[in-house]
Amino acid sequence: GASEEYIKNKINYLFKDIDRIRQIINHVRVFSRDQEILVSEIVDINEVIHDALSMMSRQYYNQNVHINLNLSDEKCFTVGNKYRVEQVILNLLSNAKYAVDEQQKMLNNRNYTKTISISSFNRGSDVVFEIEDNGTGIPKKNLSNIFDPFFTTKDVEHGTGLGLSISYGIIKEMKGEISVDSQVNKYTRVSISLPKN
Repeated sequence: GASEEYIKNKINYLFKDIDRIRQIINHVRVFSRDQEILVSEIVDINEVIHDALSMMSRQYYNQNVHINLNLSDEKCFTVGNKYRVEQVILNLLSNAKYAVDEQQKMLNNRNYTKTISISSFNRGSDVVFEIEDNGTGIPKKNLSNIFDPFFTTKDVEHGTGLGLSISYGIIKEMKGEISVDSQVNKYTRVSISLPKN
């Protein structure tokens, strides 16, 4: 018969697959219309950034991720659904964290500080927030694909390939723009602008 080791591995993989499917379903649920009547309310971007960070802060602290906060002193208001905006921020933070973790593995260097910077500001008729990390960066050839559903360079455990495409959908639905600028092994910066309320 099959060795116990083989069966154990098989079961582990199955659980990983189930977990991946659960992640995908959670992502997709964000888009199901019956999940909630789409409320449009005034959303305070700085408040949503704080909410998202408080969910992640213990993880960051335990794993020596340095957070640089540069939030605007002015009110940064837009109109939309704050839970969806939070989902976008959590997706971006999770990508940033993955990038700095990978960079640290690669550099294996005591002098490297995993850093994620988050800033917000008003620009003309837009509210802008940016999330930048000093991680692995994105090769030029991948930049045009990063918003495609299921496109990912992460392994099965780390990515569904839906985070950015869902974020893109949410921002577009709010009449906003999302863009990514990156240099391999230097940084990735994601900028999101939304109509100011």
